[in-house]
Amino acid sequence: MQYPATLDAFGRQIAVYEALGQLSPERRSALRNQLFGIQNSQKATVGYRAGLTDSVLMSRKTAWERDFRSRVNANPELRRLYGASWDNITRIRGQMRGVDLRRRYHAFGAYGTRLLGFAGTISRYATEMAKPDSARLMPFRDVMRTRMEQGLYSATPIDTAQEVRLLTAYLTAMARELPATDPVRRQALGTRTPDDAARAMIQGSTILTGDQRRALVQSGAAGVAASTDPFVALARVIDPLERAIATQWTAWVNEESQNDELIARALLAVFGNSVAPDATFSLRITDGEVKRYPMNGTLAPAYTTFYGLYDRAYGFNLQEPWNLTPRWLAARGRLDMATPFNAVSTNDIIGGNSGSPVISRDGEVVGLIFDGNMESSAMRFLFSESVGRAVWVDSRALIEALRRVYDADALANELTRGN
Repeated sequence: MQYPATLDAFGRQIAVYEALGQLSPERRSALRNQLFGIQNSQKATVGYRAGLTDSVLMSRKTAWERDFRSRVNANPELRRLYGASWDNITRIRGQMRGVDLRRRYHAFGAYGTRLLGFAGTISRYATEMAKPDSARLMPFRDVMRTRMEQGLYSATPIDTAQEVRLLTAYLTAMARELPATDPVRRQALGTRTPDDAARAMIQGSTILTGDQRRALVQSGAAGVAASTDPFVALARVIDPLERAIATQWTAWVNEESQNDELIARALLAVFGNSVAPDATFSLRITDGEVKRYPMNGTLAPAYTTFYGLYDRAYGFNLQEPWNLTPRWLAARGRLDMATPFNAVSTNDIIGGNSGSPVISRDGEVVGLIFDGNMESSAMRFLFSESVGRAVWVDSRALIEALRRVYDADALANELTRGN
């Protein structure tokens, strides 16, 4: 359920930002990083779903788990301690599926529209601040309150053109998925089309500026309850529904985590140290081999070079997003073009490893992890060295760029101890 819904949301948001980028070069430049981030997440999720729907990969996963469970159940003591964990997780996931659709729309995200997010904060402000600090939702606790209020009262203008398009995309998805009797849909849309509803809500909003939002917060619970702002009115409907789902969801997540721990203990009881435990945010080391892999009917090399960087840029006629900055164009004649730039290896990594050092067998830092290849995305379920690769920037490229592109010899000397 999650991957298709996530990809649908990404697709709608990407379409909005691409359309906005066509309005002017300035908008396109301002939205570049935001659009890239969503596209990058989309690409990763496509890979994840490919793994989940890969019958060969999943049959291997299923066979392994079946063997694991049979070993647990064959031992009376292990069965007593751990045998029910899988069925418990299946039950919990079934309960989650039952509320997943409402959880997506009984919420304040709305594809990142600022006004509904602000309205959610405003609608909850008085209630949360009346509670002891430890009982408040996290954004309202003293440690986070200053940051929350800085965002809420920000003088940054609302981009109404962007808000209309994002909200229209969100309401279009809502109209397709929620029944007409749903209270959130009924409040947001009524009998209007998504586009008409989005435009009317923004035209009628009275929380477009930081000063307006501050004044409404300062009016207290009574003022917020009486507000006719369409986003605040929608937030008042969403608030109790979102709280109820969040409370239940947290309970399910906690229960599932307890069963996850039991399965991890069963794994150690059955296999000992012959298998690696799941990541636990503690220091981990993975072994790997620098190795090319089959790709598109040929082989992907283990290393790219500066030659490839410039070939790709000029191959696309220096057009975005493959163009190079003036500094890099000017440095072309100074670089050793054969210097290894990026490399791949068979290390099993996951999101969060970016920036991890790559250490050679001699204890040297030879690179920094920053990604996996596209083929590795499917392997969040079961890793394989056949095509899955970690991708890292080679230390030699870092030093070459520092010296020849950025004129940072002092830093390069420090990193190489003067060599």
